[in-house]
Amino acid sequence: MARIPRRMAGIGAADIPDATAFDAYVGPARELTVDPVRRLARLHDGVTPGGHPLVAEGESGAPTRTVNANTTLVTGDRNKLVNVDAGAASRTITLPAAATAGDGYEVSVRISQLGSGFSVTVKGDGSELIEGVNTFVMRLVGQVARFRCNGATWDIIAEAGLVEYGSNGNGEYMKYADGQVVCWGTASGNATGAQGSLFVGDITWNLPIDMTASVPNRIHAWINSTSGWLNIRTRGATSVTARYFSTSSDSTARSAYFTAIGRWF
Repeated sequence: MARIPRRMAGIGAADIPDATAFDAYVGPARELTVDPVRRLARLHDGVTPGGHPLVAEGESGAPTRTVNANTTLVTGDRNKLVNVDAGAASRTITLPAAATAGDGYEVSVRISQLGSGFSVTVKGDGSELIEGVNTFVMRLVGQVARFRCNGATWDIIAEAGLVEYGSNGNGEYMKYADGQVVCWGTASGNATGAQGSLFVGDITWNLPIDMTASVPNRIHAWINSTSGWLNIRTRGATSVTARYFSTSSDSTARSAYFTAIGRWF
């Protein structure tokens, strides 16, 4: 006698007519449901709408969605990694209404592409709150945050990609998601201008990243000279100038080493 295959509950059952119902279905603990079209299998716990995705060992199990425009997420985005392309403009990602999403709904938002000066804002539906405020702004390529609904508001339960490294002809820098930036680099100059018993010359270092929010608030500089020293003269959003003092006239182009700490937003 031919074996009759066993079937799990899923789309096609009377109470699960389509994908929307599948994603909203709350099954009893340990029940398995399947969506044969999307090739999904979910394990239920009696509480979580849509259940929990089953994955093979070593796999992340997080389906992805890519968007390149302002987007409102839906219940079907549950447990997804939403990659946001903000290469051409800033983007706003709106979370589902907390009551609709339900307690336990989670979704991750990640910046996959980011143009200069752009950002990605994740906001609650209407006036709903995320960690006590309506919006959460992300500004770094690769930055990712995971949001969890408690049925009324949203919590941020994990963050990653909070540091971005870069370099150019002016030096190197580390940008932090909280707005702080640390940069370092070199410039050169000499001290041939007489000033009393000393000789002086100015050395200007162009920052590798503009500190558009403020001028550097911490600067360290030293020069490769046994008979001289540096004093910071001016500091701006794009450059720092130090005066090289020497006890003797020095026409050699000496390397000056700078470190600056400030804010990039």
